[in-house]
Amino acid sequence: TYTSAKTVTKFRRNDLLIKKDTPHNYFKIKAILTSVSFSLNDLFLHFKFREHLLLAYNEGVRKISMLNSSNSTYRDKLLNDLEILKGKYYKCSVAIVIAIMLFHLVGGLFSARTMVGKYYDAERVH
Repeated sequence: TYTSAKTVTKFRRNDLLIKKDTPHNYFKIKAILTSVSFSLNDLFLHFKFREHLLLAYNEGVRKISMLNSSNSTYRDKLLNDLEILKGKYYKCSVAIVIAIMLFHLVGGLFSARTMVGKYYDAERVH
């Protein structure tokens, strides 16, 4: 996020992409870059969660197999239940990540409008 903001500020200073007389473009690009970087961070956290979920699942399979090696019917039932639970956690995490990513993307786009309004208000004061 910090790198994205610095990049936009550098472009603003050098006037490479954004015209000086259009602050709306500056704020819009800054808000978009910020929301995209937040969304990429959300995606990264989802993959870390998935990695930990897989580790916990493998540990559960190991313990179930070790503790119930003599009773194969009960062991298979527990392994099936564990597989179903893993699927539910995974679906839930995907839904949460999609919702948070959409929130960040939409929030970032609407924050550009707010920033432009504050910019013009500050211009009127000075």
